Amino acid sequence: MYSQGLIGADGRTTESEEFLARFQARIDAEEKIEPNDAMPEGYRRTLVRQIGQHA
Repeated sequence: MYSQGLIGADGRTTESEEFLARFQARIDAEEKIEPNDAMPEGYRRTLVRQIGQHA
C-alpha cells in the first residue's frame, strides 16, 4: 500500500558534504525549494510522502 519504503530502502546516499551544506543553508535562509531543484534524496522522499498524505 505504501511504496515510499521501497525508494532507496538501503539508506545509502551519494550526496557530498558540500552539497548537503549548501542545501541546508538554503533551508536555513527559508528559500523556496522547487520540485526540480537539486535536493538530498531523503528530503525528496519525505516531501513525496507528505504530498501523498495530503492528496
